[in-house]
Amino acid sequence: MHGTAQVHTSYHLIWLADATTETDGERDLAHADLLGSYEDESAVMVWPGIHTGTIEFTWDVHDEEPPMDRAGWDDVAEAVVALPSGELAVRGFSHDEVLLKHLPGRYAVRCWARGRDLEYDGSVLGIAQETFHLDLWIVEQLPRWVAPAPLTRAEQTELMYRESMQMAAAQEEWEQYEEPPNEYAPAEGAEPEHPLLRAVYRLGVERHLPISWWPAGGLWDDEGVIVEPSGGAHAGADGALYWTHEDGPRPVPPGSAEETLAFLEELARG
Repeated sequence: MHGTAQVHTSYHLIWLADATTETDGERDLAHADLLGSYEDESAVMVWPGIHTGTIEFTWDVHDEEPPMDRAGWDDVAEAVVALPSGELAVRGFSHDEVLLKHLPGRYAVRCWARGRDLEYDGSVLGIAQETFHLDLWIVEQLPRWVAPAPLTRAEQTELMYRESMQMAAAQEEWEQYEEPPNEYAPAEGAEPEHPLLRAVYRLGVERHLPISWWPAGGLWDDEGVIVEPSGGAHAGADGALYWTHEDGPRPVPPGSAEETLAFLEELARG
């Protein structure tokens, strides 16, 4: 059995999955350069080179594993996908196409790729230069898939009721949530204890300057005094001002509140 398909991709995403299976990025995924396989075998992800565009696929279904012949191909990878309905769908970012209808089972997928580096990460109008070929063969036959019966009106009502109750419970939990106190925030209305730094702080507030750098981090006591500075401006044990950052404390040159504010702003920007 042989066929061809043109698949639109976006964000380098193409899925191979059973036509009845929803695909997303939430399941555990084992990454590879060309293929990514879900641990539950519900889907296989193919990573094309282009970011957005249309890619041409060819495919063959075999009765047994075909010989490995790499001639003319850049990359090859294998994975397994479960097809309980026997229908393999190839899915781009916003488009599905059923490639084949065959026996339900677990299928080995051998993916061949050529030219993924020709237009890498590009957006392509028309057909991309890269091409893919899929070899598939069944490794375990599964019982014939039977579509579930549609829900009765009573079952639909019960399902809607359960969902509404879950949403109401989640809303109630959210409304009762209280933000835990921030141990790194100063006490309400607290100002720096150091006279010069307090003057600088008030000057910054008066001018509506962003003062997140005062101090950039650290642990405050109940009086609003920083006791474990991890960043920003603070007073040292010697009474001098320091700017503490990832490269260690740096002395702040003595000066007026205006000069000190300008110096600290420059440090914060740097």
